[in-house]
Amino acid sequence: MMRYMGLWLLPMFLLGCVSTEKPEIPPAWAKSMSSPKQGCIDLSGTYHNAGESSGTRKYYLSQFFEYFIPSSAFLKHAWVDNIKLSNVHEGKFTITFNSKDKVAYQVTWLQGKDFTCQAQYIQKEVSFMPSNPLAIAKHTSITAFTKAEDGALLVDDFDKETGVAFVVIPYQEKHYKYYRYPAITNTP
Repeated sequence: MMRYMGLWLLPMFLLGCVSTEKPEIPPAWAKSMSSPKQGCIDLSGTYHNAGESSGTRKYYLSQFFEYFIPSSAFLKHAWVDNIKLSNVHEGKFTITFNSKDKVAYQVTWLQGKDFTCQAQYIQKEVSFMPSNPLAIAKHTSITAFTKAEDGALLVDDFDKETGVAFVVIPYQEKHYKYYRYPAITNTP
C-alpha cells in the first residue's frame, strides 16, 4: 500500500512545480498606448461594464473593484452600466459606478495604500490565505489597468497560489487573463 502511495505522490509533486508562461494580448485587440515618461498613466474615461476576455467567459469591470464596495452593493454586477475612471490627482484615483445614467456608487483609491502608480499602468495587489483544510497556501492577485490605442481599458489579471497540499506536496498555480472594456464615446 505504501509503495502505491509513493507512486501517486511523485506525479503530484512534479505537477506542483509546473509553471505556465504569460500569454500575449489577443492579436485582434488594439495594443497598449505608449505611456508618459513619468507619472501615472491617464486612465480617465467612461467604459462599458461588460467586456471581453482572452478566455471564453464574460467578465464585468466592476468585479475588479469589489474589494472596495460594501458586499450588499455587489449582489449582481449587471446593475452597473458603465464605470468612469478619473485621472490620478494628488494620489487619489476615483472610480464611479453608473446605473441608468446616474451615479450609483463612487469610491476613491489612495496611492500607496490601494494602488501603485506606474507610467504604463495602475496596479492593484491583493494577497490572502485561503481557507482550505487540505492545504496551506498564499493567494496573490495582481491586476494592472492600462489603456489601448483605440481608447479601450485593458486589464491584465494575474493570480498565483503557492502552498503545500496534504502538508507534504508543494504546489504552485498561475493564471493569466486579459480583459478589454470599450470606451463610451459621448456624442453631441
